[in-house]
Amino acid sequence: MLRTSPRVPGCSATGVLELTLHPHAPLTARFIPAVVSATGQPIVLTGAAARQATAHYNSLRACTELASQPT
Repeated sequence: MLRTSPRVPGCSATGVLELTLHPHAPLTARFIPAVVSATGQPIVLTGAAARQATAHYNSLRACTELASQPT
């Protein structure tokens, strides 16, 4: 997911999908929203900006038919 971020002028929205493997439990996933600054540095979003970016990420599942949790 790379798009211009209205929250940080001159930056592009991105994120990391962190997957954690557990020996005797299901795989867990966590989306970490961020932006790439004009100088190429990643900036992790927090607060309302992070919630908005995560909501956008989750809304993309509808067109891809992805489950909300790993299986």
